[in-house]
Amino acid sequence: MKKTMKTSNLKSVVATTLDDALKTAADKVEALTDETKAVASKVEKQVKSAANRVNFDVEKARKDRDQDGRGALEEGLHTVDTVVEKTLHRFNVRPAAS
Repeated sequence: MKKTMKTSNLKSVVATTLDDALKTAADKVEALTDETKAVASKVEKQVKSAANRVNFDVEKARKDRDQDGRGALEEGLHTVDTVVEKTLHRFNVRPAAS
């Protein structure tokens, strides 16, 4: 013969089991939330760091470009001065005194 549980006992067991399941689910969700916040914080720091490196590299490239441009301009002017001076010398013309 099978033993049967009283209905009031069954309600108590089911309620306790459901409460335990809900508590376990809530604990898992909370743990997942904490883990997600930690990962989000780490990713945010990495993105900010990468953005700062990109800004630094862009600024350095801009300065290098400007410096290279000035150097090329000065070199070009020097070359023009040299060509003019040699041409005047070839035609035996003295440059005007500055």
